[in-house]
Amino acid sequence: MLKLDIGNFIDNHIPIFKFVILLVRHNTTSSILFHEQFIYTPQKHCLPRYTTELLYPITDLSLSFLNHSIYIHVFIANTLQHFVSWHFPVSFEFLPVRRIVKQLLVMNISKFTSTVTIDFPNCTSCSNDSLCLGYDIDLDREICLCPWHRTGRRCLITFNPSATSKLESQYLRPLLVAQERTETLIKSLFANQKKIAKALRKQKINISLIGSDEPIDTVDDQTFLTSLEYTSDDGVTVDLLKRAGVKEHANLYIPSLMDLLYKPEELLALETKDVPKDERYQLLREAVKDKFRLTSDELETMWQWLHTVFLAKRRTLHWKKKREALVPMNNN
Repeated sequence: MLKLDIGNFIDNHIPIFKFVILLVRHNTTSSILFHEQFIYTPQKHCLPRYTTELLYPITDLSLSFLNHSIYIHVFIANTLQHFVSWHFPVSFEFLPVRRIVKQLLVMNISKFTSTVTIDFPNCTSCSNDSLCLGYDIDLDREICLCPWHRTGRRCLITFNPSATSKLESQYLRPLLVAQERTETLIKSLFANQKKIAKALRKQKINISLIGSDEPIDTVDDQTFLTSLEYTSDDGVTVDLLKRAGVKEHANLYIPSLMDLLYKPEELLALETKDVPKDERYQLLREAVKDKFRLTSDELETMWQWLHTVFLAKRRTLHWKKKREALVPMNNN
């Protein structure tokens, strides 16, 4: 997880910037594990903070000790001229979550102009007036940085930025103001509820916040399976609930089931957008619920974590395949 706190010296000469965050392996743009882009307008945003999650595989111990780094590139939005860059190595890569907080200072454009050119030479899909920054192995496509008047995955769609600003001022800004007022009201109500609950506890009065006519989702009211069998194409039948696993280490339970349900080539052929609709993926979800006896809310909370474990194992297989393909080339 990366959190950016951007400070700046604001004057009329500072243009709109495009920030690109890259999680890179071995300092090469052909091995980008994850990337993020956002636009920064100094005249509108004073000391903004951005939080982004950069995912990389840790299920394979051999991959967890590779050299990972975070590159942050800043470009002038309308010309795509490189402005400044930062490089931060990632330490303690074996941790499931690594929180990094950085404060970046954007200097006055009139005092600094970069002459560095950043472009990926082997790009084939980005438009001619865009920049290709490398290859994202998670998305399995090249990373295109669009100029101010273009958008889309390959920067082939033209649009009018002034029309976007008009839409923002007429529609989006009033919505944001209304949302901020609503959040303030909800916070005030929540603070009052805490005061009321504290006063009632002193009087030893139990007040239920759930109506008598509303169903309560508890473990005792649910029925859990004691057996969940799966038969592979080879005719082998296994009971997924008999596999060893504990709730605290569910991230180890999921990969063990994936080895039973998927062949490596099947997992690689499965596109990210099609994962939630896959029957075996749904079977994994059911196995976790019955194995650890989770309520619907508990399952939803845990599955956000386990979904990333699923994708991480798929990325690990993808990287292994590319690495094996590069070994004969290096030997020649």
